[in-house]
Amino acid sequence: MTMRWLSTLSLIAVGCVTPPHAKPSLTSTSATAIDAYVRQRFGESDGVGLSVAVVKEGQLVLAQGYGSASLDGRVAVTPQTPFAIGSLTKQFTVAAILLLAERGKLAVSDPVSNWFPKLTRAADVTVLDLINHVSGYRDYYPLDFLDPRMVTPISTDEVIEQHAGGPLDFDPGSRFSYSNTGYLILGRIIEFVSGQPLGLFFKHQLFDPLSLVHTTFEPGLEPAFAQGHTRFALGPIQAARREAVGWLGAAAGIWSTPTDMVMWANSLATGKVLKPESLRLMTSPRRLTNGATSRYAGGLLTDVKDGELALTHTGSVNGFRAGAVFDLYGSAVAVFSNCDDFNPIGFAAAIFDALRHVVPAPRVAGPPPQEVATALFTQLQDGAVDRTKLSEAFSAYLSAERLKDASEQLRPFGAPSAVAVEKIRERGGFELALLRFTFGSHVLHATLFRRADGVVEEFLISRSQ
Repeated sequence: MTMRWLSTLSLIAVGCVTPPHAKPSLTSTSATAIDAYVRQRFGESDGVGLSVAVVKEGQLVLAQGYGSASLDGRVAVTPQTPFAIGSLTKQFTVAAILLLAERGKLAVSDPVSNWFPKLTRAADVTVLDLINHVSGYRDYYPLDFLDPRMVTPISTDEVIEQHAGGPLDFDPGSRFSYSNTGYLILGRIIEFVSGQPLGLFFKHQLFDPLSLVHTTFEPGLEPAFAQGHTRFALGPIQAARREAVGWLGAAAGIWSTPTDMVMWANSLATGKVLKPESLRLMTSPRRLTNGATSRYAGGLLTDVKDGELALTHTGSVNGFRAGAVFDLYGSAVAVFSNCDDFNPIGFAAAIFDALRHVVPAPRVAGPPPQEVATALFTQLQDGAVDRTKLSEAFSAYLSAERLKDASEQLRPFGAPSAVAVEKIRERGGFELALLRFTFGSHVLHATLFRRADGVVEEFLISRSQ
C-alpha cells in the first residue's frame, strides 16, 4: 500500500533477513530445494506466518504455508489461507480499467473531469496518468504505519476530495510519485462506468472467470483468514488493527493467496485477461514529459533480467506484506507475510532469479567452487598464482603489475571467515559461480568462471555483486 514497494527497485529484502555470512543459496528450483530455502530463511526470523507459491514454465512447482495464521499458533498457514495483499491490488484495478477500455466504455486518454469535474486540474489529468502515478495528486497513505485517521470509516469520495482537491504536487505527466489516491479514483471510475460496486466487478470479470477461488475484495474478518501483526523497533509482535472501511478500496483492498496470485500472473501472460495491446500498455513504463522513463507501468514495476522483461510489485497494509515477481514466459513467484516486520520480496526475487536460469551449469572436474575460489584468493594475496590452473587468456590478463596491485589491496583483509556460493549457473558454456567472501564486518564478492576440465577462465573480485 505504502511506499514500501520501492524496495523492489533493488529487489533486496529489508527487515528480518539472514546475516550476510549465513545467507542460504538457492541453486535448484525443485519443490524440495525451494521449500528448504524458504524454511531456512523464514526460520531465521521471528515472523508469524508466510505463504509461498511458485510457477515454472506455466506449471505450479510449490504452494506451501509456513508458521501460524495468528499469534496464538492454533491455526497453521496453508496454501488456502487468504492474506491482505495491499498494493498488489493495483494490477487488478488496472486490468479492470483496460477491460472497460477494450469494450469501448472508456479510453485511457479520457480526462478525470469526465467523472470528477471538481478535482484539481481534472481536465488535464488522464486515466493513464492515474495508472502510471504521474497525476500529481497527493498520496493519502504514504507512511508505513497506521495513521490514526484510518481507524475511522470514511467514504472513498471524501478521501479523494481531501487529497485530490488541493494543489497538485507537480504538473501532470512531468514526474512519477506513487499515489494511492489516484487508484481510489480509478476504482470509482470503474464503478461509474460499469454500474457495479467494485467488488462485484472484480468478482464477475476477474476472480470467477480465472478460478481465483481464494481471492476476494474487502472481506469481513473471517476465521480462516490470516490475522495481521506488527512490531516496532524489534519489540514484541502484536496483533494489528485493520484499516477502516473506505481507506483501501482499489488501491489495496484485495485479499488473496500466493497460489491465486501466480495463477493470475500466468493468466495475464497467456492472454486470458487482456488483449495483447492492452497487456503491452499495462507492462510498458511511462515516458515523462522530460523524456525520462519512470519504470512504473500499470500496477507493475518493470525490470529487465537476462534481457527479458520482469514485472514486480510489493504490497503492505497494516500487519501484512506481500511481494510478487513474474514474467510473460511462465515464471511467477508470490510470497505473503502476516507480519509487517517481515519483507517477503527478497524471497520472491531470489526464487524468481533461480527460475530464470533454467540452463544447467556444466559439470566441472576438480574441487567445488568455494575451495577453488579460496585458494585463488590466497594466491592473489601472496602475489603469486598457479598458472597451470588458469586459461591462457586469464593467465595473460593477470600481469605482474595486476598481481602486485591485488596483493597490496587484498592482503590486509586476512583470511576470510566464510566463503559462500550465492549462485551457480551456465554462462557462455562455462560454470559461473558467484561467491561471497566475509571478513568480519567486510564483504567482498567474486565471479569464478571454469571450463568443464576445471581450468579457471576468470576470477574477479569486487566490493559489490
